[in-house]
Amino acid sequence: MLQGAGTELDPYLITNLLELRTEVNDNTKFYKVVNDLDVVNTEYEEFWGTFYARFKQLDFDNKKLSNLRINDGIFHFEKITDDAFTAKIKNFRFENITMLDTSIFITNQDDVGNSFSKTPFFLENGRIKAINTIGTGRILIKENAGWPCPYVIKNVEIDIKSNVSFEMLARAYQSTWQNVLINLNVVGSINMMLHSNVSYGVSLPSPASTIDNMMVTGKFGLSSEYLILNLGLVESSPLTNVWVLAEITGQGTSGTQFVGITSAQNKCFYITEKITGFGGFQSVTNVLQVTDEQAHSYEYLSSQGFLVVESEGWQLE
Repeated sequence: MLQGAGTELDPYLITNLLELRTEVNDNTKFYKVVNDLDVVNTEYEEFWGTFYARFKQLDFDNKKLSNLRINDGIFHFEKITDDAFTAKIKNFRFENITMLDTSIFITNQDDVGNSFSKTPFFLENGRIKAINTIGTGRILIKENAGWPCPYVIKNVEIDIKSNVSFEMLARAYQSTWQNVLINLNVVGSINMMLHSNVSYGVSLPSPASTIDNMMVTGKFGLSSEYLILNLGLVESSPLTNVWVLAEITGQGTSGTQFVGITSAQNKCFYITEKITGFGGFQSVTNVLQVTDEQAHSYEYLSSQGFLVVESEGWQLE
């Protein structure tokens, strides 16, 4: 039996990998991991397998979960009947994860493969570090298996290294990304970074998704038309402080423009000399086209209204 009462103030304590796999089974309870967890030399070393975790909150307390090989998600989780409920994973450190063919990193399906209509989830204060991929067809976040639902990613670093094409990094509907750093290095291409509404081929009500403070670094190809697309109504402009420093090559997109939005709410930029293979760069309100030198200049960015501080930069450890 786990220590604790399963409440927010006295969560159930997870001390080892077996407890994580077998005891996180109540979607009304709070859980807390108290030790680093590694699958090496366990029954899960070769393959993590399907894990149907049920929780209201799973707090990793900055402990690591390492060396997993997955193909259908680290977690499957579900909501309770309360419409305001959000399953939350926070303070996590997922490291050295290998995604196999047709992988999904995090999803929300039940144990018979059914999806929950508009089931929300929340990832807060975490690092998804050094995801490696084998084969094709991987998705970092699948918010629902057939119908979109809101989710939140807040204060998260994502570091992906792929030797082959990455099918889709994420899609969203009425979701929020806040304070997110993405370092993406793919030998090949990704299909999309963050798309909304049009990803489903149907007209969905706006506003769709919000991005507030995001940096994209690394090197990759992009086989879809745009990096970020269709983030809701023009007048809502839910895109603020997005810095794209990555080297991006359009693959099969020579007839399209790079930016797929018409305006942003606050200052954003991308480096034109690092973006190739697209039809051109249209003018977008509050989205600056800068040189590599300007992007790394405290004086220039300050002169353009960006709130920056002089430092050695923001980098993944």
